[in-house]
Amino acid sequence: MNVVQFMEQIVATSVKATGEAKLRAALNDLDTIWSNQEFVCKNYKERDNQFILIEIDTLYQALDESLAQINMILGNRYVKVMRARAEKLKKDLNVLQECIAQWVDCQR
Repeated sequence: MNVVQFMEQIVATSVKATGEAKLRAALNDLDTIWSNQEFVCKNYKERDNQFILIEIDTLYQALDESLAQINMILGNRYVKVMRARAEKLKKDLNVLQECIAQWVDCQR
């Protein structure tokens, strides 16, 4: 079999597979980050059963970085096979961002 005649197709397939693998790894990393994320709370003025969210800046920073990364993933040309998963994660992150914003507003 003469593989040289298929060199361009082999290289194109390899590049596509590598691009998809990188995006899949990035999505897996985001899933891991947010499945292990914990909200840090403390008692409000030493009252029982009244808690406030703390370390909000760290939470917003992680959320902003994740949203930027998911937008980069969705803008990549190799996202086709995992677009639904990436769009769901973006939607979930946007909902989380809104929930945190409302939580913070409620704390004020």
